[in-house]
Amino acid sequence: MVLHINQLMRYTDEQFPADKSIDGFPNFWFLTHTEDGLPQARLRAGISQMKTVKSDSVDRRPAIMIRSSPYRAGSSSTPWHDSFDMDRGRVRYFGDTKFGDMPHVKVRGNKILRALFDQSNSPDRQARANTAPLLFFVAPRQGFVEFRGVGLIERVELVAQVDNEGRAFSNYAFDCALVDLSAEGEQLDWGWISARKDPDLSDEAVLELAPKQWSKWVNEGKDSLSSIRRNVARAKVFNKEEQLPPPGSEEQKVLDKIYNFYSTSNDRKKRFEALAEVVTEFVISESHGRYKRGWVTRGSGDHGIDFVGRLDVGSGFSTTSLVVLGQAKCEKPNSTTSGQDIARTVARLRRGWIGCYVTTGAFSKPNQQEVIEDRYPLILVPGAKVAEAVKRITVRDGLTVDEFLKRVDSTYEKRLVDRDPEQVLDL
Repeated sequence: MVLHINQLMRYTDEQFPADKSIDGFPNFWFLTHTEDGLPQARLRAGISQMKTVKSDSVDRRPAIMIRSSPYRAGSSSTPWHDSFDMDRGRVRYFGDTKFGDMPHVKVRGNKILRALFDQSNSPDRQARANTAPLLFFVAPRQGFVEFRGVGLIERVELVAQVDNEGRAFSNYAFDCALVDLSAEGEQLDWGWISARKDPDLSDEAVLELAPKQWSKWVNEGKDSLSSIRRNVARAKVFNKEEQLPPPGSEEQKVLDKIYNFYSTSNDRKKRFEALAEVVTEFVISESHGRYKRGWVTRGSGDHGIDFVGRLDVGSGFSTTSLVVLGQAKCEKPNSTTSGQDIARTVARLRRGWIGCYVTTGAFSKPNQQEVIEDRYPLILVPGAKVAEAVKRITVRDGLTVDEFLKRVDSTYEKRLVDRDPEQVLDL
């Protein structure tokens, strides 16, 4: 059986492990059932630990189940608000303390997670191999749960909280990392948890069934957390080869012509800015946006901005406009652009503005990931897209690539302007 990330399941107080579904929804008890005589998964409380089994004279806890109930958040029974950042693989989960529970360190759920934190942060690999995984579930409403992934505790913090009656109390906040399950197709094979329940299997034998990134953490320890953490941004990151035209293709020939046209000197490279705006207009129009060209900035005092345009959204009376700041870099097609140049462009953006960075090269993975994770309003246009835009425009206009580049270049001097970017909104 497998649990899929964000899978909604029916959870009933009474166990029905033989039924594949209940009320038309996948049955939690069916998906998490292990043969009789071994500990079963339950979500009776926010923190529920399975009974330990003894393997190789060592106690092993199969898993600890974490249930968060946002529909109860702010109530007297659940005064805290847990936080799930699925895209970045981070969970902030609050312990079981409520007003009147003193001291907080003796609350059962807190004791369980603090002990688990100590074990998972041990420098001893055997201790990590024995560590119980946290299985996270969110209850969107009564009688249902969603699986949110496998995790471990990174950090424990003592915090002050206030319940819905204004009463203050101390509690623990547990910052947890969700393990990347992309190698497993964003799902957890329950066979791993069932194996952890089997006293006849050693910790090492069980580890062979663990998710790939969990095994990596066991072998490498806490220093591997950044690489094993679930990160949706990584799925949106492209290799350099994917950002450049295929070798020997027509698009590669187009890109080579573009680079050769502008790369004869630094002054020539500067003139690539006019073409970059044409490409920007193509990219935005391709998704049915309306781009209006503004101007190319003069070399002195442009502060990293090479052209300015406008994006119009809506129609008629119901229209608004956004400033578009452009950066253009004519670079060797097999190179990656500078992260410093990207940072300069982002630094110039104001509220309600967007940026567009056009290069004949590619963007490194760290630069792409930073743009995605920090949600910068920045369009990244690599060499492959530049070549595609030029090729399609030349076919549309019945021009050769050389003729088209000369036509764009002939407008360069006329388009040089030194203005405040916001003036493009008045055009």
